[in-house]
Amino acid sequence: MKFYSLSAGLVNHLLSGSDGKELDLPFEVTDQELDIIRFPRSAFILGRSGTGKTTVLTMKLFQKEQQHYFSSTGFVEAMGDISLSAPSGSVCRVVGNETKSTVLRQLFVTVSPKLCSAVKNQLSNLKSFISSGRASAEHNSIEFPDVDDAVQYRDIPDSLRDIPPESFPLVITFQKFLTMLDGSTRNSYFDRFSDIRELSQSKFATSSSYALRALKRMKEVNYERFNSSYWPHFNCQMTKKLDSSMVFIEIISHIKGGLFAGRLPDDKLSREDYILLSEGRVSSISRERREMIYDIFLEYEKKKILNDEFDLADFVIDLHCRLKTGCYEGEEMDFVYIDEVQDLTMRQIGLFKYICRNFVEGFVFSGDTAQTIAGGVDFRFQDARSLFYNEFILDSGSDIMGNAKNMDQSRMSDIYHLNQNFRTHAGVLNLSQSVIELLYMFFPHHIDALSPETSLIYGEAPIWLVSANDDNAIVTIFGKSGENAGRSTSGFGAEQVILVRDDSVRKEIAEHVGKQALVLTIAECKGLEFQVF
Repeated sequence: MKFYSLSAGLVNHLLSGSDGKELDLPFEVTDQELDIIRFPRSAFILGRSGTGKTTVLTMKLFQKEQQHYFSSTGFVEAMGDISLSAPSGSVCRVVGNETKSTVLRQLFVTVSPKLCSAVKNQLSNLKSFISSGRASAEHNSIEFPDVDDAVQYRDIPDSLRDIPPESFPLVITFQKFLTMLDGSTRNSYFDRFSDIRELSQSKFATSSSYALRALKRMKEVNYERFNSSYWPHFNCQMTKKLDSSMVFIEIISHIKGGLFAGRLPDDKLSREDYILLSEGRVSSISRERREMIYDIFLEYEKKKILNDEFDLADFVIDLHCRLKTGCYEGEEMDFVYIDEVQDLTMRQIGLFKYICRNFVEGFVFSGDTAQTIAGGVDFRFQDARSLFYNEFILDSGSDIMGNAKNMDQSRMSDIYHLNQNFRTHAGVLNLSQSVIELLYMFFPHHIDALSPETSLIYGEAPIWLVSANDDNAIVTIFGKSGENAGRSTSGFGAEQVILVRDDSVRKEIAEHVGKQALVLTIAECKGLEFQVF
């Protein structure tokens, strides 16, 4: 059973539901989550899927909104409270004894567009709760449309300049963040591509924004394009000894996007420095294989230039080069929350230091290395913590607590570990733990070791469904293509989902199920909750 403490704000919220419709109650956080929410400095949060990481970030963000409101109205004694009983309204910033009417600039970033949508809905529910109003009816919908950034963020400019005050707290995808960061400098990375430059400068640039985005996507090399268009053309004597996914990870996450790449003149590891990584305690790649990988990297860079294409690491390196010279012209953020941080390379994480100087208090990183599924990303939390200390704090020169160079790592936050699962019952957790143990055994340096998750709910192990006579299980459940396409299948609804590996499999499944069930890729479902999958 779930118990709630009845604060005055909660009672008012319950009484507001006079029309008899269902009311959403705010999350009741645990003592451990409350400690993290109230922690006054930058923090790192590590936990498996369903342990409340996103909830903690959202509640922490919302608490800052409350604190800012209280500081403007004189309710200083309420600044540590997260009972969510304060009214919403305009916020003010207190500087010394002077009060300035302004906005608290908070930024929430994650890779998944659908998780961004879920966070926005949760914030909307919290705002509705504190004002004893009604949440938008949209928040109950799990049927996420395929909406791109241009539609989802049509009211937000493609730069961090002149952001409308009502847009804060700003909840955006990492792709939108890169676009806004690129638009906050004197020139764009994409000016080097003549066809993109000509289209962007045309009088139809505004109406052709979709064409611009499509053209940029056509030029971007992701893992799928690397594997299909580049890999077959490399020296077969090397490729037959290597895996294309592993090579792409080494190029994007280490040679061009690693912990040390940003401190080199050209922001890329030299052959000698890359080969030296084999002597590290966490390396599982021999010097011989690193030699071959670097040869492939050099060939890949040549082919990419000839094809007039780029990868995300090129874009990020160029942003660093421009931002290092102080050409950032956007607004400075007060607090930054990065969810699913394991989907970012070290160089990508390093971009946030240019838009927020509140290093001591202003950052929260949340994620789980067991959920690293982004192509080309190899992530370790200790690397992120080292990056934050070396490049955010030490390179900043000074901070509100004194000279940053005198701040040692003992004053940084430890990594908070969340291990109580609120999403999944014990049967599923036991199965997932057996998989995690295999990852510990075979990939000991690629996943953070955590104590096993716990759940307060008992449950049986998941069902493994095998169709007779090698029939397709999806066809068995939903019928053949076209059958019942317009009808809802009993037992399937918005709270249930079919998970698939990638878009190609989703298209195949969609031919069988039509609109009878929600079909999402693994990347799309991250951070979201369903009753059955």
